Parts: sequence; C-alpha cells; structure tokens
Amino acid sequence: MTYHKVLPKTSIIIVHRNEHPSVLQRTLHSLWNRTPHELLHELILVDDFSTSPPFENSLEQKLLTKFGTKLKILKLTVHQGLIRARVAGARLATGEALVFLDAHVEATHNWLPPLLQPIVDNPQATTTPNIDIIDYDTFEYIEGTPARGGFDWNFVYVELPLLPEEQAALPAPHNTPVMNGGLFAIGAKFFWHLGAYDEALEVWGGEQFELSFKIWMCGGRLLEVPCSRFGHLYRDGKFDVKYTNGTDDYQGKNFKRVALVWLDEYQEVLYKHNPELVQIDVDDVSKRRALRQRLQCKSFKWFLYTIAPDFVRKYPPFAIPDYASGAIQSVAAPQLCLDLMQLPVENPIGVLRPCSSNLKHPIDSQNWQLTFHRDLQQANDNCLQVQSNEPNAFISLWPCHYEGGNQFWYYDHQSQLLMQGEPWTERRCLEANVKTRRLYMNICDSSNVNMKWNFGFVNQSLLDNFFEGLQANDAMK
Repeated sequence: MTYHKVLPKTSIIIVHRNEHPSVLQRTLHSLWNRTPHELLHELILVDDFSTSPPFENSLEQKLLTKFGTKLKILKLTVHQGLIRARVAGARLATGEALVFLDAHVEATHNWLPPLLQPIVDNPQATTTPNIDIIDYDTFEYIEGTPARGGFDWNFVYVELPLLPEEQAALPAPHNTPVMNGGLFAIGAKFFWHLGAYDEALEVWGGEQFELSFKIWMCGGRLLEVPCSRFGHLYRDGKFDVKYTNGTDDYQGKNFKRVALVWLDEYQEVLYKHNPELVQIDVDDVSKRRALRQRLQCKSFKWFLYTIAPDFVRKYPPFAIPDYASGAIQSVAAPQLCLDLMQLPVENPIGVLRPCSSNLKHPIDSQNWQLTFHRDLQQANDNCLQVQSNEPNAFISLWPCHYEGGNQFWYYDHQSQLLMQGEPWTERRCLEANVKTRRLYMNICDSSNVNMKWNFGFVNQSLLDNFFEGLQANDAMK
C-alpha cells in the first residue's frame, strides 16, 4: 500500500488515570519512536485526576525534555471519566486530525499514515487500527486478525467476520459497523461537526456505540485499517479497577441515553434484553436529539439493514422461533432426559436424569432450545459443544459462539437422531448409555435405539427447512 506524501498534522490524545508508569512509558516511547515526526503535531497526555501520581516530577521532566514542545500535559483537577477527559484533550488539540488512544498500547512501525490516508480521501471517514494483544503475563506481542465490530442486544461489543469481498481485498481498509472505541483517528472538523462525545455520558461505556452510530447515520464512514497495527495490553481478569466512587449504574445510564437518542424503535429491543434500564433516570437528551435532527441523520433501521445486515442475522432484534425446544428425552429409556445438573461451564457433561413431568416446559436444567443459530442452547446463552471426533467423545457446555462448527446441531425428527456438525462435515450423533446414564458422541447409526431422542416440542414446518439457504447465507461457516 502507498500513501499520500502530504498527510494532516495529527494530535494524539491519551487519557490516563492511575496507570502503571512503565506501561504508560511504553505507550509514549513507542509512539515517539514509530510515528513520522513530520505528522506528529503534538502528544496530549490528560491526567484524569490520578490519586496515585503515575509520574514523579523528575520523570515528568525527563519526558518533557525528550518530547519537547510536542508533549502537552493536562492535569484535570476533578475526576471526569474517560469520555469527558477525552473531550478536554480534544479542546486543547490544534492538529488537523485527532487520534485517541488508550494509555496501555504499543504502536508498530508506520502505524499513522494508513490511518490518515482514508481521512484525506474522505474527510467524513473515521479509521481504527487492527488491534493486537500484548500478553498480560509475558508482554509478548500477539498478532490478531482483521474483523468488523458490532454489538449484541446487551450492548456488549462483539466481532463479526469480514465479508467475502473484504477478505479478498485485504490489506485494503474495510467498513466496520462499530468501533472498539479505544483507538481511532478522525478529522478534527468532523469530530466537532458530529458534536464530539456526548459529555453527559459518565466515566466510560457506550460512548463507542454513540460515536459509531453517529458517524454512519450522519453521513460518515467508519473503517478498520489492517495496515495500521497497535498492541493492546488487557488487564488480568483478577485485577480490580475502581472507575468511580459513585454507586450508580453509570454504564446502564450511558446505554439508555444512547438508546433514547439513536436507536429509535429499537430501544425497546435493548430494554427487553436489559429490563433494568427502563427504571434508570438519565439527564435531558433534547440537545442531542436536536443535534441529530440538525445533521439530518438517517434512521437506526437504515444502519442495521444497510451497514451490517449479517449482524441482524446473527443478533436478530426480534425473537425468531426455535426449531425445537423443551426436554431431550431418550427413546431407549423414556423416563430419562438430558440434564445439565447445573455443572460448571466448560466441563464435560452428559448425564441422564428422570424427566420432568412437562416435557414442553421442563425444569431449567432440562430445558433446551435448538435455535435459529442451529445450536443447542440453555437460557443462559451456553451451548452444547463437541471437542473431539474420537469414539465415545464427551459433550461440554460452553458459551455460545454462534459460528456453527463444534456447536452446530441438527435434529432429524424422522430418524430421531440428534446430529452434531455441518452437513459438509462428518457428523456424529448423541448416544445414551442408559445403564451408566452417561452420554457420548459416536458415528451416527439410525438402527441404534440409544441414539434416538424426542424433543418436548418440535416446530416441524420450520425444521423441514432447516438447511434452506445455509451455504448461501451462512455467517457461521
């Protein structure tokens, strides 16, 4: 890939609060060493009222000596949270382009020109880098793969696969419906034209959705740029971070505020998945709605069905009937059903227990859904998964990944076989050992009664069309 010789002068904005000094230094020094200095207009470091100062005065002076006038340090006198602190840094910025970065990243060589090129071509474009992983324990740099960002209806950021034409065009930039939020570049004029961040959002959470929706719906374009790469250091799961001394559900308030302004009728879908949001009070949103009207932004329905139609298939906003549901009853021993027994996730399961009296609506541990994702789910979004093709392989319960493969299941209501695996693979069938009450996966045999099962409820007309359009539209393959 080649880039324009003349690219916009860039202000890099980094917010930190109680960040470990060595991590922050890694971020700053990698940027200094790997950014073309003719493009680096300034580095703006925003200290969001750290309670344990990350820099001793001597270290701060060394940084100022090394970076000179290109380093600006803004110390907030009150804890503002990531969102408002970023806006404070942006107000101080004088570059033509703004790059917002987390404080715990490592820049790679030539990361900036690929991010700026699309903004020169289209001033209403916003770009994000390919985000790699820095291992928490070893600090090893682990390369990731390009992806597209999205969200589920709990407003959790998820990744979507590239469309076939985007995969074929790599390493060219590709559309991404939603940014990760931690690292991105945007033209300064366009950032302010969009109303920057909604400063009524608290601390962090939801701001990447608000900005992403706004970019797409208000005339912009959001791109991931595979040739621009950053390593990101994720905290260990046991590392407890306290973002605020408040007790309010600030992320819930943020989600509802975003929904009230941008989701139109689809905010009801968010509330259905998160009923606690209905009771949360948020500040007045009239100014943000007026901004949307002034910018003549498109509808959220347009965003869903135009920018990411595969997202709608994977995370449908409205309920889609199950192919089958209820108890999974052994034909060989009709008094026994597949029971979860509330065992931990990611452990081998496969236990037969006495069936509930109501097979259509059994107890929770026996209640299964063969969903439109073609997986076998429990109500807690965990799915039956097969880890091995060996004889007598165990089944396990894992978080649903909605990508078929080892979580793809099919029920043949004529043969009563419960098969695992896509039709173009060698499938296995669920088999019961009624003496030990254990379950295994083995080569399918329609004459083996131990492989025959009944569901509490079967949607036969829907099941008759189970494979319709699978290969043509399959986002799981």
